[in-house]
Amino acid sequence: MHLNRLGACHKAAVPTSIAVDKLPIPDSPVAISRLGFGCARIFGGGELRSGATLIETALNCGIRHFDTAPAYGSEDVLGAVLADVSDVTIATKIGLPRYNTEKSVARRVFGPLYRRSLRPLLGRVPAVKSRLLRLASKPVTTHAPLPKRQLHRDEVLRELEDSLHRLRRTSIDLYLLHEPETIEITDELCEIFLALQKDGVIKAFGVAFGALPTACASFGTVVQCRFPGDSPIVFGHDAVRIFHGVVRYGLQSRTEDRTRPSAGKLIAQALLSHPASTVIFSASARHQIRQIAENCR
Repeated sequence: MHLNRLGACHKAAVPTSIAVDKLPIPDSPVAISRLGFGCARIFGGGELRSGATLIETALNCGIRHFDTAPAYGSEDVLGAVLADVSDVTIATKIGLPRYNTEKSVARRVFGPLYRRSLRPLLGRVPAVKSRLLRLASKPVTTHAPLPKRQLHRDEVLRELEDSLHRLRRTSIDLYLLHEPETIEITDELCEIFLALQKDGVIKAFGVAFGALPTACASFGTVVQCRFPGDSPIVFGHDAVRIFHGVVRYGLQSRTEDRTRPSAGKLIAQALLSHPASTVIFSASARHQIRQIAENCR
């Protein structure tokens, strides 16, 4: 009931026309806005209202691409706010477990601390972040190893169906393998995703890294990864690039006078420097979203 009220409340606030550059995804009907909003800091449950307000602010600023994942715990919030909004694209992921406070004592105790403080820090060490997220999805008495694993058809279909239900959509615009260094990209997995794309259940697919991809097998037409800053980056195959972490990693060596540009100016510069890419950013306050959007107009 509460989620439905959020979606209905937002519908009237959607702007009718804001000019936003679009980036087409090859071999798909999808074109995403070059500035996207990342929902890693947005959570459901008792924090749903505050998260919904941030998404509404991004919409009102003209942003039309949103990035989430089961591991973030924000799919249900996006579903509540964007259920009746047709001119947006959503990227979600598969590979890391869904955030679930009910099944882990550790998450109930340390969840708020992790979400507000540790998650931004762990973004600097993606391998540790990936391991902790997988451990956090298990009961505290489980001490199973974390070998490289395969995603089979039944698991993919189950995870996809759950994401569609939480997002209140009939298809996923971008479906990405989350931290794929822990997943075997097999011929079977490629065939599953291609079949889902052919059926229209997913419109495009690819991979999503917390860091720069070092050895990424060809998979789909999207690579989402950490912004390279001044570091050279080579992708193993032709793909659309979606960068995150621009404020953390962007233009650090160019601030000779020790003054750091604002987040909005850093993101605007990244968009200008990489015209064939999209940048996603996260924010925890409405004024931050407005400032970044204004700089990127």
